[in-house]
Amino acid sequence: MSSAFIPLHVHSEYSSLDGAILISKYVQWACEHNLPAIAVTDHGMMSSAVPLKRKCDEAGIKPIMGCELYAESFIKTGDSGAKDIYHLLALPLTKKGFQALVKLLSRSHKDNFYKKPRVSWDMMEEFGSEDIFFSTACVQGELSQLVLSGDMQGAVSFVEKMKGLLKQRFAIEMVDAGEDFYVDHGMTQYQLNQKLYDLAGACGVRTVMTTDSHYFSGDRSWYDALLAAQMKTTIDDVGWDAGIDLSLRSPDEMWTRWGNIYPDALQNTADIASMAETFPLALDKPLLPKLKFSVSLRDLAFKEIERKIAGKRNKEEYRERLGMEIDIISRMGYEDYFLMVWDTVNWARQNGIFVGPGRGSAAGSLLAYVLGITQVDPLRHGLLFERFLNPERVSMPDIDLDFEDVHRDRIIEHLKDQYGDNSVIPIANYTRMHLKAALRDAMRVSGYDVGPGSIGDSFVKYVSSALEEEAGEEEKDGEWDLDSLLSAASGFRGIDSGRKEEVLSLTVKLSNRIRNYSKHACGVVIAPPDVTEYAPVYRLNGEIVCQYNMDSIDYLNLIKLDILGLSTLSVVKRAYEQALEFDKSTPSPEDIYEYLNQEYGAVSYKVKMDTVDRAYMLLQDGDSTGVFQMYSPGMRKLLKQLRPDGIDALSVLIALFRPGPLKAKITESFVESHKSSGQQDSGMLFPPSVRRVIRSITKDSNGFPIYQEHVMKIAREVAGYSLGEADLLRRAMGKKKADLMKTMEETFVQKAADKGYPKQDAAETFGVLKHFAGYGFNKSHSMAYAFLAFATAWYKANRSPVFWSALLDSKLRQVKRDSLGTYIREAKGWHKVLPPMIMTRNGSAADSIKDAQYTRVIKDTGGFDLSIEDTWKSGQCWKICLGMHFMKGFAEGKLSKIEALSNDLSSLEDLTEFLALDPLGAEIPPKYIASLFMGGFFDLMFAPQYESFGVKPLTFRAALLKIGAGREFPHGLCDRLYDVFAGFKKGIQRDERWIRDTLRKESEDFFTAVFSLVVSKLRSRTRLKRNIWSEDDVRGYIRGPFRSLVEYILDYARFLSAESKRDKDLTFKLKTLLCAQEHELFGDGILISEDMVFKNMIDIWAEDFYRIRRQIMSGQRQDLQELNRSVGLKVGGYILKVFPNADDRKILALEGRFGSKYSPAFFFIDDENYYALKDFLGRFVVVSGSFNNAGEWITKDISPYLVTKMS
Repeated sequence: MSSAFIPLHVHSEYSSLDGAILISKYVQWACEHNLPAIAVTDHGMMSSAVPLKRKCDEAGIKPIMGCELYAESFIKTGDSGAKDIYHLLALPLTKKGFQALVKLLSRSHKDNFYKKPRVSWDMMEEFGSEDIFFSTACVQGELSQLVLSGDMQGAVSFVEKMKGLLKQRFAIEMVDAGEDFYVDHGMTQYQLNQKLYDLAGACGVRTVMTTDSHYFSGDRSWYDALLAAQMKTTIDDVGWDAGIDLSLRSPDEMWTRWGNIYPDALQNTADIASMAETFPLALDKPLLPKLKFSVSLRDLAFKEIERKIAGKRNKEEYRERLGMEIDIISRMGYEDYFLMVWDTVNWARQNGIFVGPGRGSAAGSLLAYVLGITQVDPLRHGLLFERFLNPERVSMPDIDLDFEDVHRDRIIEHLKDQYGDNSVIPIANYTRMHLKAALRDAMRVSGYDVGPGSIGDSFVKYVSSALEEEAGEEEKDGEWDLDSLLSAASGFRGIDSGRKEEVLSLTVKLSNRIRNYSKHACGVVIAPPDVTEYAPVYRLNGEIVCQYNMDSIDYLNLIKLDILGLSTLSVVKRAYEQALEFDKSTPSPEDIYEYLNQEYGAVSYKVKMDTVDRAYMLLQDGDSTGVFQMYSPGMRKLLKQLRPDGIDALSVLIALFRPGPLKAKITESFVESHKSSGQQDSGMLFPPSVRRVIRSITKDSNGFPIYQEHVMKIAREVAGYSLGEADLLRRAMGKKKADLMKTMEETFVQKAADKGYPKQDAAETFGVLKHFAGYGFNKSHSMAYAFLAFATAWYKANRSPVFWSALLDSKLRQVKRDSLGTYIREAKGWHKVLPPMIMTRNGSAADSIKDAQYTRVIKDTGGFDLSIEDTWKSGQCWKICLGMHFMKGFAEGKLSKIEALSNDLSSLEDLTEFLALDPLGAEIPPKYIASLFMGGFFDLMFAPQYESFGVKPLTFRAALLKIGAGREFPHGLCDRLYDVFAGFKKGIQRDERWIRDTLRKESEDFFTAVFSLVVSKLRSRTRLKRNIWSEDDVRGYIRGPFRSLVEYILDYARFLSAESKRDKDLTFKLKTLLCAQEHELFGDGILISEDMVFKNMIDIWAEDFYRIRRQIMSGQRQDLQELNRSVGLKVGGYILKVFPNADDRKILALEGRFGSKYSPAFFFIDDENYYALKDFLGRFVVVSGSFNNAGEWITKDISPYLVTKMS
């Protein structure tokens, strides 16, 4: 009798940071207690259904995949009932019931979400009668709340209503939540249970006894830590009722506690579980959507291949390989999948959306290449179809697609148009707490500060670094064991051993827990006619997302697509399109990919060899900012070491720069081999009998089997495996399971012996392969990404200005504004960078306001007659003009308001007239235009007006800033301003203080105040009912007093220009004012001309620091050597990073004028400066100090500068 209890109310790990019960351990617990069935009922989610099903099937236990729903009041009507929220337990009894529950839950997320997904009574009537068992849930259930409030009439009404709908599929739930748990003032849960039991008897309804389990028995002490992590507070501040006990209790324990009181309620749990059927979740075969078109895959492919192989010598080999692939795909039933992907890619290209060359193992498919799904020729590059789709392991092919990031949403919309709105939904991603996150949360909930530089932060870094070195390539799955953590933390002295063990014990519990749900970066599920026929959905930040993750979608045999938005593709497209405006011979990315697919020695008429050489030289120099996959500091270093000169070398480099090869020293060994010109290769690691075979297979990687495809080919050649068998071997090696490895090794040795190799040599070969297989990379993926890396490098090396133009716009979308400075500074190392402005050509505007929203380039050969090829090679011939988006606050809404601005203006007076009189200008806020003007937007348009006075646009704006910053107006300005305002402002005084106060009420900026007042007053004068101004009156005013003011300021600007040539302090003041204005308009990080201010304050720029040190120490720079000895040197640069090193010494990294193009300079700093500087990335600082006799830098002072304060 004591076994007749089944836990029906259990919250698993999928109740993120609320349930603490891991599915795997729950099933193990059920086995230990001989339970025939178990249930999981997470709050408002059914994400656990697939993991529970799979684990229970393995163990031979029946899974009940339920949910604790949120529900509106079922007995109240109107708004009051809709706003209330209660809990309701739902347990599906059949597959039909499971599908109904999925729809019920999904409907609540989609159509009735208010803070929580709410089930209404209408929904219950629609779905609740479909083989689902309901109970009244915990104290938060509506029935419990009615009883607690004393509304027994309402309680009876609720029970009768549920009985009427559900018949025998309804029970009143009693919860064992601990003897001392008070559910309300003066009433314990046990007392409430008795009231509920009595009510059930009176109404003729069965009862069930549950535990509302959130954690295993004995885990209450750390469950508080889980809640604290969720609430981002400490354990002491959780405020959890000390009397509550929500642990999972065994059948024996439940019968001991309740067998004499509520035996029927315990027995009912087993009876309900016996009512539940075992049913499959996975479909028998993949659910391929019905296509809207009818095309033969074979006919389409063989038509396309003839175009692809027109210049190939081995045409028959291509045809045979294509036939083989199509035969396998047809046999597996995946033709429609390929056609679906082909249609998606084809639609994108037809609609001008750039598609990537490929990603993942799909690049190994010739069919994918022929259909244009990928751009990499797998035969030319030695890629294997079996790595993508193994005929000996039936599984859905997985084709990952890359599109421009700015158009990814259009791809999703196309899929919805094709297969239905409800059929295409993003997939969930479960963010788990890995080691660092678990350590950090354990420290935080224990009361430690974990901010940068704190004791908690130092402890996290210390322990995680020690463990990551041991773990190898991938962070260990599952929970860490306490002994490993204690061993890793043993050398840390900042925390006493007792507290250290407490924190690490919590870390063990927290590790691998689901912290939150998010949307997968690229995965979508396609399941017509409605995803909710197969999987539940939920509302995430207003968007509907499938509750299952990628792994569960695969298990169910649903179709998913990885649709990734790549910013690099947007950059490449924009660069290519801009380049075409200047040079029609510019090759497209497809032309570059076609060149990379050519046979060795073939000549390309679209991609010239000198341009290819320039691209590889750029990579060899590590000049790789903006180059796909190539821009990290470690990758730059590797580029300089390996100096790739071909696409094979670039692919190898991508495969090597990963945690596994780096930590296993494979990358280091490869670099050493490269330095020795390949005389030492890893072929020497293999026994002599197989070395010739190994070298022939790994000739693309200097004898190192760094690719998974290498392992597969070696298994085929040495041991006679088919490529399908070899792929299974490769997968098994990657899992590193000892018992499996032993069997695999015996098979490999015997098969190799059958081919004539000595068994000892075969065993040694297997051992080497096993080592490399654990870190091997997919060559198909590596090669596809090498294609895109080379294409971006080609545009950067050969179409530099348009590349930077596109990259800067892309980074503006991706990174914080204060991080943009490094990219702008590096762009300035290539070309002159201008603020946003309207381009002019032959004295008139060359583009529209809409064009000016985006960064563009200006070709300026200085009057020299240069060919376009020579022009591209010269950075001096190009200027980059930033788009209006770079101006602070000019988001889409603001930009849309000024799109009507005319580009046919030649003076400030014309601009004022347009805003005052033209209907298109009448709705444009004058302050927006004033910001654009002070940012230099109209400099080129109005340049002729300025030049007629002998003044440059920059000087005119500097004069306006000088007036605004001065204590007094220049002589005569007050009279001009009086004349300007006298025309339409009563009570004006010819008094400077009065005029200044009036202007400040409008704006702190002098020009903005004057311009806004003038435009707004002119507009109002044309709309008066009496004494209305005519258009001629307005024009007369603009050509009269307003022009007089403009000409006065132009004269003043000319005076300042002449004075500044004699007065260096004045020059510095004007430059500082301009920089401060830039900061005001563009924000941190987007200063264009700050170098002109700072260059006079320093002796060395950061990018020259190490070169200058060598020169000083060798006596080449006696001027700086003397300065170093006497007063010391000043080094200037921009804060790139402030961080503690492995020894916890604080370091300041400064980059110079040209961003990451050159290596940063590093300085040791004290804790005070560390905390003062760490939040000011991009800020200019001067480091004062000197070199000692050993060449070590000794810092004396660090001074940060901000031009706004300097001005």
